[in-house]
Amino acid sequence: MLLKSLANIFGFTGTSPKFKRRLHKRCQMQCPAETLEARRLLTVYIDVDTTWSGDVTLNDDVVVRNNATLTINDNSRIFKSSTSWDLFISDGSYINSENVDFYINTYFYGSIDSGDPSQSFTNNIFHGYISVHGHYLSELAGNDFASGSSLNTYGTIDRDTTWVNFNNNGISTIYMNSDIIVDNNSTLTIEDGITLINRSTSWELFIRNGSFLNADNVSFNSQVYFSGPVQSADPSQSFANNIFRNYVSVHGHYLSELAGNDFASGSSLNTYGTIDRDTTWVNFNNNGISTIYMNSDIIVDNNSTLTIEDGITLINRSTSWELFIRNGSFLNADNVSFNSQVYFSGPVQSADPSQSFANNIFRNYVSVHGHYL
Repeated sequence: MLLKSLANIFGFTGTSPKFKRRLHKRCQMQCPAETLEARRLLTVYIDVDTTWSGDVTLNDDVVVRNNATLTINDNSRIFKSSTSWDLFISDGSYINSENVDFYINTYFYGSIDSGDPSQSFTNNIFHGYISVHGHYLSELAGNDFASGSSLNTYGTIDRDTTWVNFNNNGISTIYMNSDIIVDNNSTLTIEDGITLINRSTSWELFIRNGSFLNADNVSFNSQVYFSGPVQSADPSQSFANNIFRNYVSVHGHYLSELAGNDFASGSSLNTYGTIDRDTTWVNFNNNGISTIYMNSDIIVDNNSTLTIEDGITLINRSTSWELFIRNGSFLNADNVSFNSQVYFSGPVQSADPSQSFANNIFRNYVSVHGHYL
């Protein structure tokens, strides 16, 4: 059916291998170079509005592009003759379908909702792999996910975006297929009950440049990097009751803002940066973790006090990363284990009677000016 549809476009008839090669050659001649990952020699391009009906089997990759709409009539089923063949929807192109079963992998490179009131994409069932840019994940609402399907996302989030929990539609796990970067003062809201997993250990979640995560009861199986505050000043947003199951990195100023979240076995809490204002590092022992890893030199500066709560163990991930207390600054710590190097450039004990530095254990190199030994 697919070949017949394309044959009509190019004025060919026939079904032989020779016919298919002629059709593909004509398609290549008339279509500009494909910008998607057209991974195989035989790729069918749909460049005009096209309709499928009934059972359709993909014998090649199919790419809908050039602002074309692929309409699939109700109760159709889309199969593929090989696990290699997939359906790609280019940015600006759309699928118009209801009550269709997709037994294929489907990749959306732009918005799913065309904005045309005569078109819709709903009540379909995905039986395979679905990939959607992070901006448009919620546009899959109203579709169902069969057992064995998977929902995947990628890209930079540079505007306020919500990831919907499709648990009532058969799926509550979202897989990251690239680094996810929340940027440009944006908020990514992740609905309760979602599990976020990175498909590769090299793909991570970054929250930066004034951006925030708004999430409760989310399981983060991916690495998460906060470059600024964790908690937004917006009272309608929160970040609490989440579970970290991997690596978490937060600037030293904002470590305590992770309070109210849990750390599963195998997770790690990491920090970095210069501390130039009074700061407290909370012991998350009741939430599953009491070790803090230094991922850079930590410099306590500018007459600041770093308070480290009882029972914390401080470890530097690299022997080249050290803890410096300088320029009138102090450590306020009791019962802390320092596995990192520590350098005091001035007094160790503060004149403030509410602060103390005692009952700690040094397990590495300690340097103190002779006046204060």
